[in-house]
Amino acid sequence: MLNTQQLVLIREIGDMFGSVNALFSGLALFGIIISILIQQSELNLQRKELIETREEFKTTRLTNILFKQVEYLNTIINNVNLSGQSSLTNFVAYLEIYDQRNESYKVNRVLNENSRVISGLISKVIPILENFDNVLLESGIKNSETSQLKSIFASNINPHFRSLLSFEIQNIAEKLKKKNKITDIEIELLKITLKRIEYIISY
Repeated sequence: MLNTQQLVLIREIGDMFGSVNALFSGLALFGIIISILIQQSELNLQRKELIETREEFKTTRLTNILFKQVEYLNTIINNVNLSGQSSLTNFVAYLEIYDQRNESYKVNRVLNENSRVISGLISKVIPILENFDNVLLESGIKNSETSQLKSIFASNINPHFRSLLSFEIQNIAEKLKKKNKITDIEIELLKITLKRIEYIISY
């Protein structure tokens, strides 16, 4: 049988081990909390990386669409046949010669002779631009990236096409000055064409 001193000693040892046990339990709990916080931090980093990867993928996909659309658009522009010229570049050079000589009436005459082809070309270009606008709108990318992609798109379109449109604007302005020589329907059609050209130029 244990005496009082022995019982007190056993109780003290038990209390000591209980304190140590409580200390280790506390440390274990602290370790679990730290582990959870580290995992949460890693998950947040993974989420951010995933979002960035998605954004990069969107931009890459849109860039691919952009260059395919530009290539398609330039094919349409380059294959147009105006006044028997082999390319739009040659046709615009032809207009520029008259323009440099201040023979605007000749520029207008040539444009009027090709008005159907030019109008048809404008009709083909606008849906391509509108389609690209819709793709950008539905993509959900930032406005700054949208503006940048549109700028890249516009800068890769055959520059002679813009020159042709500038000549066509001057031609329409000349026609609208002579309102008494054209019908109201023709005036409305010219205004519609002007708006369509302005949409393309402002792209």
